[in-house]
Amino acid sequence: MTLTGGRRVARTGVRAMIVALAALTTIAIAAVHHRVCHSFGPCADSGFGRPHALYDDTGPWPAAVLALIVALQVIAHRRRHPGAVLIAVIEMLASVAVLWLVVSAHFLSQVDGDERVRLAAFGLVLLAVAQVIAEPLLAGAERTRLERGDPVIPHAIARAP
Repeated sequence: MTLTGGRRVARTGVRAMIVALAALTTIAIAAVHHRVCHSFGPCADSGFGRPHALYDDTGPWPAAVLALIVALQVIAHRRRHPGAVLIAVIEMLASVAVLWLVVSAHFLSQVDGDERVRLAAFGLVLLAVAQVIAEPLLAGAERTRLERGDPVIPHAIARAP
């Protein structure tokens, strides 16, 4: 079913935020530099390695998965309820994969300077989870609105045995 009114605005807004955050995360992976401490103990400035981007650690995989998320958002723009929920679940799993790639790059290492990338990836996961929850709720609210405005449904329910 096609959403109307505020439900359509809410769905479009969440989709636009996911696309914007996926683009921001891709840029952050390529542009935000960080340093890793290579000593066992407290790290002074001398214990950190050279500054590098997270792209140097992970390669193109997070960017490819983020491009998949954007492509799925474009595909899901015209999808109705069951297809939109399935695409939202796939996007949620893809955003979890991006978060895993970002966090596992320097897992259990002391890192200086990549908090923004992890925050953007975590925000993408939260938005994807919100979309998975919102898709069925928005479709249910739209169905209720359609049933309330349909003159045949109340009579059919009253005549049911």
